[in-house]
Amino acid sequence: MTDTAGASPRSPRSIGILQGTSAYLVWGLLPLYFLLLPEISAFEFVALRVVFSLVFCFLLLAVTRQLRDLGTLLRDRKTTARLVLASVLIAVNWTLYAFAVLSGHVLEASLGYFINPWSPSRWASLF
Repeated sequence: MTDTAGASPRSPRSIGILQGTSAYLVWGLLPLYFLLLPEISAFEFVALRVVFSLVFCFLLLAVTRQLRDLGTLLRDRKTTARLVLASVLIAVNWTLYAFAVLSGHVLEASLGYFINPWSPSRWASLF
């Protein structure tokens, strides 16, 4: 019988690999989710995603008691401008991807997204 109580926790590398693999699997399965939706436009899909994400983030900030930090962040015009620019770029990216998938161009959208050197994560890293 082995004692797992003294086992070392996962290394940051293995956790990163697990998170990266999970992200790719979720993103790869996302087009299947689109196909399960009733007739919906790409704009409606992105709008719903934005609204639900906003509600989730607001609740998360409320639970972690960080709403005051959000207010402080939004008072800084430079930071707010960067957040708005990043939000617009991500919304355009999501809308184009959703439009491509909903119009039957799943393979092209996926290849274009993964081959593109300026993915949303790289745009976000600029800010």
